[in-house]
Amino acid sequence: AVFMLKVGALEALRRGLQHRCPPLWWIIQAIPLFRAPPFAWLQRWYPFRCLIQGTQIFSKPVVFLSIATALTNAWDQHGRPGEGSIFPAPPPLPSPPPSPRSPSPRSLQDREDSQAMALRKLLEEHGIFVPDRISNDELHRFYQAANKSNKRFVALVKKNVGWRQNFRFLSCRELDEWSELVYWHHHDSQDRPLLIIRLGLASTTLVSSQRPRFAQAIVSQIEFGVVNLLRGEDPRITVVLDCAGAPAVGFPLQMTKSCCVLVQENYPTRLAALFIVNLPPFVRVVATAIVQILKPATRDKIYVESDDCARILAEHLGGLDWVPIYLGGNCKCSLCNEARAALDEERQDRLHELVQGVGNNRQQQQQISFGQRDYLFSDQDEEDVTPFQSCTRVLRVAIIGLLMLWIVVALVAGLYEP
Repeated sequence: AVFMLKVGALEALRRGLQHRCPPLWWIIQAIPLFRAPPFAWLQRWYPFRCLIQGTQIFSKPVVFLSIATALTNAWDQHGRPGEGSIFPAPPPLPSPPPSPRSPSPRSLQDREDSQAMALRKLLEEHGIFVPDRISNDELHRFYQAANKSNKRFVALVKKNVGWRQNFRFLSCRELDEWSELVYWHHHDSQDRPLLIIRLGLASTTLVSSQRPRFAQAIVSQIEFGVVNLLRGEDPRITVVLDCAGAPAVGFPLQMTKSCCVLVQENYPTRLAALFIVNLPPFVRVVATAIVQILKPATRDKIYVESDDCARILAEHLGGLDWVPIYLGGNCKCSLCNEARAALDEERQDRLHELVQGVGNNRQQQQQISFGQRDYLFSDQDEEDVTPFQSCTRVLRVAIIGLLMLWIVVALVAGLYEP
């Protein structure tokens, strides 16, 4: 956790310096090199020794972030002819003349059926019985997820068959018990079913013993949607992960990770888009840094949004009328109406508590002097500062102070260098 905190802070620093002062980020990247054997002799000089010892705790995160950034940039440029190469890109080949007969939909379907038969025969040769639930489309998706490798395809299907034999999917009646935390909500603008997961509400209302059951409900809802809600044009799903209310310290990262791995292994290429909204600021920085080192195909599907997520969701879901009420939308379905009623009731309770608190404060303030009243107000203003805001200010001051120290050392070294 501490290592990821350092990586997240350095990633935020890197993004700011890349636009304003790239050479300063290059200097930060070069500081860990001074500990390498070719440059170890520089530590004999007092300014470099102090600089290296002072930045030792950030050396490994800087190296990790530099390697991850280099790999990400190399992956982005991979497959682009002529970019990053000293050789010119080959001229494009002339397009072949159009064939007099284009393949008909029936011929394409026959080809897919023949490929599915070949895949089923391959599985039978390895002694794997494919249940009726795994259709030809599922086999093609497993084959694509295996990068068209027969060995890996057989391993993926075998693992999925064993998982289905041991995993118990919840029934529709059992899923209704979890409808406030995970449920299907209309479709997106591309007519793909939309799954809402309220992770923040679950983390604050569920005890630790109920979290495995919550993950089981998520997987069961995905199974229900894949079987009953997918359309033939684009058989994928869109997921909105609402983290409102989730704590920054104690975030259910392990449960989220295990659930994501389980879905990725058993439902390959089913995800069209994943919107992660209302994350705590610190967790959002770490999540953004992690998303940057993913494969481009996966990274393009993940959207980490800030608190103002209604506009982004409206663009992908077809308008605010399709966005849930607790995400800033105007949806009027039965679930959103219940959520609207709960929000109104909560606001009334808060208003009632506020009115009672104001009345009590007025009675207390009538018994104290003017100077004591000023002292009371100053204490209330200090209590309004949350611990996270205080930690954020300390971290910001520490980073700025460290940068200023590096700049001063560099200037002193340049002035006194013989």
